[in-house]
Amino acid sequence: MMNETAAQAVYGDCEWYFFSPRDRKYPNGIRPNRAAGSGYWKATGTDKPIHDAATGQGVGVKKALVFYKGRPPKGTKTAWIMHEYRLAADPLAAAVNTYKPIKFRNVSMRLDDWVLCRIYKKTGLASPMVPPLSDYDHMADHD
Repeated sequence: MMNETAAQAVYGDCEWYFFSPRDRKYPNGIRPNRAAGSGYWKATGTDKPIHDAATGQGVGVKKALVFYKGRPPKGTKTAWIMHEYRLAADPLAAAVNTYKPIKFRNVSMRLDDWVLCRIYKKTGLASPMVPPLSDYDHMADHD
């Protein structure tokens, strides 16, 4: 999966962006299927809300995942990270569509139509957005 994706959606040299559907792990469940080629993606931390800067309204959710080689629960953690971005659920639509008799329920394995994914390899270096302090800067603070 990652090799095909890398060839199609490279942004710079170290990260990839692409859209992907999310499928269910089980037919009647809400857990997403995180299997991927030679391993699986494991969620880390909690979902982070994304807010509209102008209105403060929640517009989406960001989830962080780490790629593990092998099969759960004995997979080996790698340095590959994925940020998954999905739109916030429409509360009105959810309230209207909460009950459906079994014969009218969607039996599709599709959980979400599309999510935006960002994949990158974590390095041991500090973020380029925060430059490291030089020895001179550090000494100047103590004078």
